[in-house]
Amino acid sequence: MVVRKKRAMTKRKQLKKVAYFSVNSFVGGAEMATLNYCRAHLKNGEWEPTLIIIGHGDLEEQAKQSSIKTIVIDKELRMRNPIKLFSVLIKLRKVLVQNDISLIHSAMGYAQLLISLAGFRKDIKKVWYQHGPVGTVFDRIASLFSVDYVFYNSAHLKRIGELVPASFEHSSSIVSPIVKSYLVEKSFESSIFSFAHLGRITSFKNIELILKGLKDIESYPVKLNLYGDANSKADIEYKEFLLGEIARLGLDGKVEFHGYKSDIASVLESNQCVIHSSRFYEPFGLTIAEVLLSATPLVCSSQSGASEEFINNSECIKYDSTSPLNAQRNIVNAMLKVIQMDKKDLSLMASNAQRRALDIFNEHKVIMKLEGLYDKINN
Repeated sequence: MVVRKKRAMTKRKQLKKVAYFSVNSFVGGAEMATLNYCRAHLKNGEWEPTLIIIGHGDLEEQAKQSSIKTIVIDKELRMRNPIKLFSVLIKLRKVLVQNDISLIHSAMGYAQLLISLAGFRKDIKKVWYQHGPVGTVFDRIASLFSVDYVFYNSAHLKRIGELVPASFEHSSSIVSPIVKSYLVEKSFESSIFSFAHLGRITSFKNIELILKGLKDIESYPVKLNLYGDANSKADIEYKEFLLGEIARLGLDGKVEFHGYKSDIASVLESNQCVIHSSRFYEPFGLTIAEVLLSATPLVCSSQSGASEEFINNSECIKYDSTSPLNAQRNIVNAMLKVIQMDKKDLSLMASNAQRRALDIFNEHKVIMKLEGLYDKINN
């Protein structure tokens, strides 16, 4: 027993180390992807992860429950407040030095910018992972600072992200997120066909387009269920706008806000189809990957990462969103196609998507690719 323990400890010391940095302590799409990478390193990989978070929250709790080494910077971050920003940067720099961090993986532009400032003149190799959206003001500012590799979660996002001018030479690669699949008992035998929208209630999700589409097919027994919260002032105002649109379009009783639901399997079982309507710069939401993995039919924009990876009519239903003038007509046609589809064909389409999704988001396959890139950077 003693010999085995010593061998295990020796092996652990030989592991290569990577630090993941998240500006947010809540669990959103990028944060969940980061958490899943850390879990997969511990389960399948050779790299030992450390998670650095600004502020306490659900991300910290879930990381600790998964036995991930977690460092919390207990400071309030306000990018427009120089004093609070400088305080976070000082603390972050101390963390980098004290933990001898030589490779850091930043989730999104905010994190890349802060690491670049806090690690100024430090010999730290940097990875910048763009989960989307991209091309923001912070992305452009962050691109002024060098990075060894930029990862994107889809080919669609990579094309958009590389339009942002960078002041340095770097390599880039597509690394899929690791996504959990849920066992869903799906039934299409219902008197009401329920569409679901999953994700934060925010303007770039373009939910008003779904409302307009729903209005055009209201002669059918249909319903729209919205799962997600509106937290910021702008998001709350957008939710108020949506409530006004529901009243204006006469859709009372056909649209329901449910707030955030952690039981994804129950949500997917309660709806016949999920609809993805985000504008062009959000290519592939984590929730959409969960939908596909769980064999739930999907309607998605032609400019989405889901549309890029999955085959129209065979694995999902796409609608052309390139022209704002035609988007409403196109989303209506896509919704009608799903409603009118034979139930066996609808189930087959969802099963086809699930098989492809299981290959794309496979935990072992993704973490092996990610660690291979880390090895390349490390050498």
